[in-house]
Amino acid sequence: MNNSVTNTVRLLGAGLRALLVLTLVTGVIYPLVVTGIAQGLFHGRANGSEITADG
Repeated sequence: MNNSVTNTVRLLGAGLRALLVLTLVTGVIYPLVVTGIAQGLFHGRANGSEITADG
């Protein structure tokens, strides 16, 4: 293969791997960690408060 094509393929692969890793970190792992900390520290308030009718 041509050297520039090889470099382009390597850069695309690196970019796709970075996209996958950052998507997992910011879209899955971070929200789970923050939710877990909130549940642990503020168990009574982390889920919000229930609204009841007539009371």
